[in-house]
Amino acid sequence: MICLGWGKVQLSVLLVEDDEFAMRLARRVLEQLGVHAVTTAYNGVDALDILRSRSMEFDLVISDIWMPEMNGIELLREIRLLAPNQPFLMLTGDATEATILTAQEFRVDGYLIKPFSPGQLDHKITAILARHDPARFSGWQNSGEQRQFQSSGHADLMRLYAYWDNRRGARSIPSLTDLQPLDGGEVADLMPQMLLVGIEANPMRIRYEMVGAKLSGAIGRDLVGKYVDEQPFWFRRFAEPAYRAVIRSRGPHFRFVRTIGNFSIIKFQRLLLPLASQNQLIDWVLGGIVRVE
Repeated sequence: MICLGWGKVQLSVLLVEDDEFAMRLARRVLEQLGVHAVTTAYNGVDALDILRSRSMEFDLVISDIWMPEMNGIELLREIRLLAPNQPFLMLTGDATEATILTAQEFRVDGYLIKPFSPGQLDHKITAILARHDPARFSGWQNSGEQRQFQSSGHADLMRLYAYWDNRRGARSIPSLTDLQPLDGGEVADLMPQMLLVGIEANPMRIRYEMVGAKLSGAIGRDLVGKYVDEQPFWFRRFAEPAYRAVIRSRGPHFRFVRTIGNFSIIKFQRLLLPLASQNQLIDWVLGGIVRVE
């Protein structure tokens, strides 16, 4: 497997291809690159339906150009109306100037001539996502977010981060097992302010497995066993992007946040920390939330 230290294994990709053999081949190449969250569609119409049902949440759309019902150019045009910044990579066996110019008219992010190698696809994906989300490649260390945490982070969150950091050992990300038992270890007293969410794949869903008593009281609802996407819009708006940021960056996430709880404005600091299984997929996120005045 190609080494993808910046976390490409966590990408969600919509692959659109009408030829079954070409679909299997492209999917196999993505898996060689460590990209396993791949949703497939056989034409532009089906792809557009999937995109709408998933609220345009894919990190990247990879599409063939010539397909029945709705071709790749037509799909790109419709996507630009719905989500102007959706990363889009076009696959084509037709490298004529007219085809390329038409794709560029609708701001295609890149195109790749078939057949292609894993290395060529890797290069294209990296270049496209680097342009769309450069902060994703900077990492936690030496970032503005990390400096803010070091200078202004609450002491309890500092302790939680140190616990997570110490349990990593030689790995970049610890596993949930490395941190057990949470309720009997060095951070047991922080449990009322901690949460743990599980990450499900295909499709990606985020489920609350543990929520501390103080957090439940502040939020005014019992979240254990419930999914983020089942919660009210105001709650999803502040929670879901943060979890996705951790999954995508494969690093800590720290923010000062204001939200509504029990009909009042709550100000707090939030630290989210990734946990990875043996295959280094992010399957849990550990969090600490501390209310501040």
